[in-house]
Amino acid sequence: MALCGNCGAAAPRVKTIFTKNGILLPIPKDECPVCAPQSFEPAPDPSTRKIWIGPEYMPSRYRKKTDHLGDYYEGTDELRADTEDAISRGATDETEKLERMKAQKRLNRRTAPLKSGSVEHFQAINRAREVAKNLEDTHKQYYDQMKEAEAEQARQFAHSRLPLVRVN
Repeated sequence: MALCGNCGAAAPRVKTIFTKNGILLPIPKDECPVCAPQSFEPAPDPSTRKIWIGPEYMPSRYRKKTDHLGDYYEGTDELRADTEDAISRGATDETEKLERMKAQKRLNRRTAPLKSGSVEHFQAINRAREVAKNLEDTHKQYYDQMKEAEAEQARQFAHSRLPLVRVN
């Protein structure tokens, strides 16, 4: 608890004001909920933040039953049917997003045949992809051969104690 410099009350919250309308006060002023309640928002009550579930939220949709273990609540057939319906329908935001995506696809899809220039363009791109793939494969084969040659040289060196020559 803090002590208010204005009224001397012990309060959970105390504000110290150093300026008024942008002008520095010569002596800072304290305020607390006791002497200046208008400066403070009411403290939130934790019970207002309670999450209401099941029979507390919809008491008409549940039946109270009792057995040897005690009381329990069972959902009515109406509640079960509504729940299954909501699950089968899916989320509305997902459904709306899917419909928007379908509409966008319908607007942007190509309906005219490719022009001769664009066909040649796509053929050139595919040919470039083939060449790049071949270069990658060649480079990988060369790299693997170099690793094998270095490993063979290392094995020979270990047996013969000859100097190791690195092949580039």
